[in-house]
Amino acid sequence: MPSFLAENAPYLLLAVIGFWFAARFLVMPGRNRSGLAGMFRREAPVREAGLDQAAIRTLVEDSRAFARQRPDIRGLLLAGAFASGTARPDSAVVLVFLAENPAVFVDGESLSGWPYPERGHAIITRDVATEDGAALHRLVLKGAPPVTLGFIAPESRALPASLAAPVRAGCQILDDPAGQAASLRQAWRERAGA
Repeated sequence: MPSFLAENAPYLLLAVIGFWFAARFLVMPGRNRSGLAGMFRREAPVREAGLDQAAIRTLVEDSRAFARQRPDIRGLLLAGAFASGTARPDSAVVLVFLAENPAVFVDGESLSGWPYPERGHAIITRDVATEDGAALHRLVLKGAPPVTLGFIAPESRALPASLAAPVRAGCQILDDPAGQAASLRQAWRERAGA
């Protein structure tokens, strides 16, 4: 018998370790442990907090100041990921100005009173387009996320196709002295299916 133990010592040691492992982790895992199953259980997904208006506070304040200094602008809305609080550092900022005559804002000079570029965020590239009667400026600024400035007539219920996805993601009123932004946002939400 002693020779049997000597020859099979590694196997017996493995059997004892296996028995201990099974008893410790599989059969009786203890009060605060979930056993071996807990090692293979998928953890609940953790939702990371996104960026919101606080991350673009200066841009929002400068855009509000721009809207208030122009009598032909009737309101300001923020759309997209920053409005819903799900933005990442590379998410685009979408600002929609309610302008009496959006055609006035097609040229690049129409943004000359916007103070944000003077804070060190110079406009690197600018793409201006007209869509459904709206003037859309897609800007790449130095040290800032991409910015889209849309100028839309307050009485227009047509939502430009390129703004449908941002409005569906989220839309907040930043400035609405005439009360037109709230009704326009509601019409857009219904149209965009948000």
